[in-house]
Amino acid sequence: MCNFNKQATDTKEFIHLFMKKSAEKLGGINFLLNLIETMKENKPNALLNKEKKIASPKATIQWNKVVFKDKFEVLEDIIHFHKSSENQNFNILDIQNHKKNLMAGHPENIIFLTADAFGVLPPVSKLTKEQAMYYFLSGYTAKVAGTERGVTEPVATFSACFGEAFLPLHPTRYAKLLGEKIKEHDVNVYLVNTGWTGGSYGVGRRMSIKDTRNCINAILDGSINDAKFERIDIFNLQIPKSLKGVDSKILKPVNTWDSKQAYINTVEKLANMFVENFKKYQNNGDEFDFSKAGPQPKTLKKD
Repeated sequence: MCNFNKQATDTKEFIHLFMKKSAEKLGGINFLLNLIETMKENKPNALLNKEKKIASPKATIQWNKVVFKDKFEVLEDIIHFHKSSENQNFNILDIQNHKKNLMAGHPENIIFLTADAFGVLPPVSKLTKEQAMYYFLSGYTAKVAGTERGVTEPVATFSACFGEAFLPLHPTRYAKLLGEKIKEHDVNVYLVNTGWTGGSYGVGRRMSIKDTRNCINAILDGSINDAKFERIDIFNLQIPKSLKGVDSKILKPVNTWDSKQAYINTVEKLANMFVENFKKYQNNGDEFDFSKAGPQPKTLKKD
């Protein structure tokens, strides 16, 4: 059993998210709370009845031990033993390697996902600690059709730490913490582009799921460490020359464009967008100039 009140703050936050997602699977948070209230009002008390089972249109709830006192213990048992009405074999915690204390160790690899609608970022690149902090602060990606109302085609966007709307502290606080953890635990960081290749939106095509999956697999199984790397201009990113299961041509974006000049112009355009966005993080008295880890356009856009 897990005593919620004795957990660390970050564990409580994880549990809160976990419970929210679990409640959604049962039919929503209000549905789950109403169901719990109904069970508590049941006479004799359902929660004190071992091997109780309650059916509902959404799911069948059951548990096999007496449950009382702590509300989180009630929720934990309900979620642990609930069976989906759509899949009778479904158990939300039936995962062989799940951690009972809901905490994992530090990662060996960190992967930033971006969807580059300009088609100039490589499908995978390895970042230095400073670059990781820069791209984390930038939070570059593209809004695509279906993600927000009114968005009908990809639109470039920068969202600090890939979630600016949810940050209670200044983004640089999180970037510095990330840098400290990367250094302390010797973590590899990669930028994976699931966006366009061979041209911008409307000309190029989306990166195939197969290629993205093989890039991720190479990171996770460590085979990417055996690859030879080269640096691409302007963005100064280190990219592998070859990876198992990935066409070497797409690993270097310039090779996928029909017009090399169009590629160069688009790289400059996106690089200047990064520079413009990053101005808000400059002159903060930091000992490290984050902007030097980002793209360095040869033709800077004038204010």
